[in-house]
Amino acid sequence: MTTKIPAANKRFDNLRTRAENALSGKAAKSVEPAADIQKLIHELNVHQIELEMQNEALRQSQMATEAEHHKYTDLYDFAPVGYFTLDKKARIVKANVTGASLLGSEKRSLTGQPFRRFLTPGHFSILRSHLQNAHESQSKQTCKLKLARKDGSLFDALIDTIAVMDGDGNFDQYRSSVTDITEIASAEQKMAHLASFPMLDPNPIAEVDFSGQVHYLNAAAERLFPDLRKRGVMHPWLHDWETVVPAFRKNGSKEIVREVNVGERWCRQTLHLVQGAQRIRIYGMDITESKHAELELREGKRQLEYAVKELESFSYSVAHDLRAPLRAIDGYARLILKKQGDKFDQDTLDKFNVIRFSTHLMGQLIDDLLTFSRLGRKHISPMPLDMDILVKDAWKEVQSSDPERKIKLTIESMPLGYGDMALIKQVLINLLSNAAKFTKYKDAAEIVVGGYADGDEHVYYIRDNGVGFDMAYYDKLFGVFQRLHSTDQFEGTGVGLATVQRLIHRHGGRVWAEGKVDEGACFYFALNMKE
Repeated sequence: MTTKIPAANKRFDNLRTRAENALSGKAAKSVEPAADIQKLIHELNVHQIELEMQNEALRQSQMATEAEHHKYTDLYDFAPVGYFTLDKKARIVKANVTGASLLGSEKRSLTGQPFRRFLTPGHFSILRSHLQNAHESQSKQTCKLKLARKDGSLFDALIDTIAVMDGDGNFDQYRSSVTDITEIASAEQKMAHLASFPMLDPNPIAEVDFSGQVHYLNAAAERLFPDLRKRGVMHPWLHDWETVVPAFRKNGSKEIVREVNVGERWCRQTLHLVQGAQRIRIYGMDITESKHAELELREGKRQLEYAVKELESFSYSVAHDLRAPLRAIDGYARLILKKQGDKFDQDTLDKFNVIRFSTHLMGQLIDDLLTFSRLGRKHISPMPLDMDILVKDAWKEVQSSDPERKIKLTIESMPLGYGDMALIKQVLINLLSNAAKFTKYKDAAEIVVGGYADGDEHVYYIRDNGVGFDMAYYDKLFGVFQRLHSTDQFEGTGVGLATVQRLIHRHGGRVWAEGKVDEGACFYFALNMKE
């Protein structure tokens, strides 16, 4: 269109000149007939119209070009990154609106300002090297800078720069894009901070592949096991590696906890499978002190168990050896009464009866002590227990000692138990005997037996409406030979409840009681559920 318009204008000028000459008569010999003049005028009008049409097309083209220019100017100005054109001395020649906003300035105020004005002092040399590299390499260069806005606030920026040549191939200017990466840099700092945790952890951390090759050791692991990389699976830190790997590979284990001995130190390891890689991450913790304490505790327990066994053996021997002199005392007293009893006055006879009663009581104490000792040594054979049946069997034995006595026994719902049948039955016999004994002065004696599940335990109770007890003396309730009532009121030796507590403790359970004077008592024992 730009070539047609000048030609049309030239043609129009020629036609106009011819028309003017013909009308003025200045060139008589060349005056054209009237018809020719009309033809010239017509051609002149036609070309006038063509010229106007071409001018309109030119105007439309110019408007379209300006619209495109505005569009691309907007795209340039409001791009999500800042654009800067810098001259050879790194002064700002042009900037878009985004770039000006990043620097906290007006776009028009940036022209001619050195870009270094917006750098923090420590980054001057970085920019200089960055621009020099872009100039020399003739390719895009990237660097990170800390920039300062007009108000003094700082932000992290990513700079991409290319060098632009003129038409003769000489360096002309730089074009740079600036992206605010403050949030990205902050996230990277946080990640680096988190990544430093394993390295700063005082406990050893390692990452080892399935073959036993060490890929990572933190500082603590490097310090404690300097030869771990070299020795690999031969190092005690990776003890039994050939069984660890299959546990992860075949059984789908997500975590393994184990203890390993490395020289004079003990470590507890927590092993995790690294998802997406055939590697295992090992977190170690030095447990040497706790391990020594555990070994000392185990040795102390062993010595205590030995001492208890010795004491039980001694008690058994003493109790057994006391039987002979007691039998002798009782036998001689009975013989004297038989042969000389008719010659004694009532006071003497009463004293001999006291001697015989005391020997019988002592004999009962010895028997209870022997039972207490024997039950403490008996091997436990745990099994599922039908507590309802066990209570009924125990009650039959309790009733056999006084079959004429009327006691109302109520057996409520109970969960299954788990323990040694003979020993738990003895517990029930002792508790039911205790309830029967302390309700003997009640006209309508009542005993209730029941149970319930409580978390990981099954709890059982024996409740009576007897004389009860004062909770102030609770601490004496389960002691050997400890009694809260006199033998004149209630017979017994004070070993029954001690036996109950010992048997339940041997099962890993617990026993307790509640009571109130003249309102009865309730004894509880809890057994662990079978896993």
